[in-house]
Amino acid sequence: MVKKFLAYLGHINIDIIFRVPKLVSSGSVPIQEERKVYGGTLGNFALIASRLGLDFDPYAAVSSETHSGYLDLLKSRGVNLEHVKVFDDTRGPFCYIASDRNDQVAFINQGPNLVWKPSLENSLIDDYRILHFTTGPRHEYLKIAKRSNSDIVFDPSQEIYLYSKSELKDFISLSDIVMCNEQEYELIREQIDPRDAPIIIKTMGSRGVEILNHGSNVFVSARKVDGHYDTVGAGDAFRAGFYTAYLRYNDIPKAVKYGTIVASEAIRLPVVDFNEPWSEIEAIFSDSGYH
Repeated sequence: MVKKFLAYLGHINIDIIFRVPKLVSSGSVPIQEERKVYGGTLGNFALIASRLGLDFDPYAAVSSETHSGYLDLLKSRGVNLEHVKVFDDTRGPFCYIASDRNDQVAFINQGPNLVWKPSLENSLIDDYRILHFTTGPRHEYLKIAKRSNSDIVFDPSQEIYLYSKSELKDFISLSDIVMCNEQEYELIREQIDPRDAPIIIKTMGSRGVEILNHGSNVFVSARKVDGHYDTVGAGDAFRAGFYTAYLRYNDIPKAVKYGTIVASEAIRLPVVDFNEPWSEIEAIFSDSGYH
């Protein structure tokens, strides 16, 4: 059997985003703008990857009451929803995000993720080349990673703080690639066995991306953007660009370069409005001086 390329497990959220002048650890700040948008680690990825033409399967849990419009949108963009479980007796998931345009703080209402059992999906054992685990039920994800014959990409994102040290160590030891930002990396590196370390793809915002590959480090600079709408979803856009290029070229540093291009384009406007086909990303890459 020919394996499919990618299964992507994460959140399909309704995001309520509060634009604030600055993020504070205590006290209060005024809300400058409030908006409800389609988001989530998987949702953002799907919205952008579908425009790039990437063939992948999303795995998530959502409520029929709150997410029917979101699912209709994804379906209209050609996203396969066969493995998105729809629950009738709950609401969500929702994510409340405070953003100052550059950084964010998020609060999540897990909704049906609290009862979702993706470990019962036999397709995750041997049907895909790559399983990408981002936010979601970590105990379920660990069960799958331990049983699967696929390459494992561990990308806990903001939910890394829910993992115990032993859970982090276990997941990292099972992984071929770990994706993280700088803050997450500080927690991850403490649990890495140097004798069996995965490839680390560390995103650093406007300073670029560092690839740590068994003692060989590669730095990819970020693409400069003149003005941007918001950085919410930038990391998910990077991953969409990364996988679209990785499927075509099977080259991690090159895929990272494409990821930075897609991220820089995606932050110009709301994620749901991203509409650039892969041919435009290829043209930007050709003019970028990356290669």
